[in-house]
Amino acid sequence: LNPKHAFRIILLFLKNVVTLLENNQCACCHDNLDPDNTASYEGDHIELYSDGGKTTIDNCEILCLECHHIKTQQPESYKKMRKLFTKTTIS
Repeated sequence: LNPKHAFRIILLFLKNVVTLLENNQCACCHDNLDPDNTASYEGDHIELYSDGGKTTIDNCEILCLECHHIKTQQPESYKKMRKLFTKTTIS
């Protein structure tokens, strides 16, 4: 592990804390997550690490693997999807 990037990794304990804070739900689609299966979801930086985002509780969210994949591979689609789920949740 390159020490320069050590803080980029969302540590397991941080991932667990944020999962509990988010009621074991994906921050985007709100699917229920199994807190005992940490390989089934990802800790993600809200403000991108590459844009100066820090690895802290307030800059971390939990995403199911599908939402995380879309966010990393198709950021514009993810933004639209996030707005759609936010509207659906509020309504």
